[in-house]
Amino acid sequence: MKKIIVLLIFNILSFNLLSQTMETGIYGGAVSYLGDLNKHQVFHKIRPVYGITARYNFNPRVSTRLDVKYNNVSVKEQNPGVFNERPLSIDFSTLSANIVGEFNFYNYFIGSKKHTISPFLFGGIGYNYNFITVDESASANFNRNALVIPFGVGVKFSLTSKLGVTIDWTMNRMMNDWLDALPEHYYNNEKQQYSDGSTKDYLSQIGLTLLYKIDLRSKSKCYGVGGRY
Repeated sequence: MKKIIVLLIFNILSFNLLSQTMETGIYGGAVSYLGDLNKHQVFHKIRPVYGITARYNFNPRVSTRLDVKYNNVSVKEQNPGVFNERPLSIDFSTLSANIVGEFNFYNYFIGSKKHTISPFLFGGIGYNYNFITVDESASANFNRNALVIPFGVGVKFSLTSKLGVTIDWTMNRMMNDWLDALPEHYYNNEKQQYSDGSTKDYLSQIGLTLLYKIDLRSKSKCYGVGGRY
């Protein structure tokens, strides 16, 4: 029993030593809008999103990540004529900064020979600033600043001793309903409510991150039970 406990402690310490790493990288992908003008199509009028990221690994299962992304967004009213004779369309861009926590389903770190792939979940909090241009038929009753709740799923891949790739899908829930620049309660000519301030807007992102590992450990080699990790 004592031997088993010692082996478990040794493994935990080995993993903690191995996990003292950071990763930095570049992100690229596609972004789309969900809100009053597009209520159901997750990948409606996708546009490019790109950014930078930094991750700190606490251990092979848990890490934290900082993302800074620039989103180009375009949306067109799915029900033409509700607002005016021509469909309402909006093109805008946003700059966001998110901090998220990540949980890996399996042990994983870049450079491992055994733990080279893992799906993961993540969630956190962020800030979004809008640079927005609206159609003449739209209302400008919006707030450019918004808190964001980002969450999603992904898969991590270790490619070499220093390089890794992450593929993930992120849903960014805005904490207000002004992303599309519509009033909180908008009615068409027949007095039917089309926008609803009680619902929130979303940005859906799917993309790929190329990462480079920065080793914070000492130069000494770390070994676990049964061989090198």
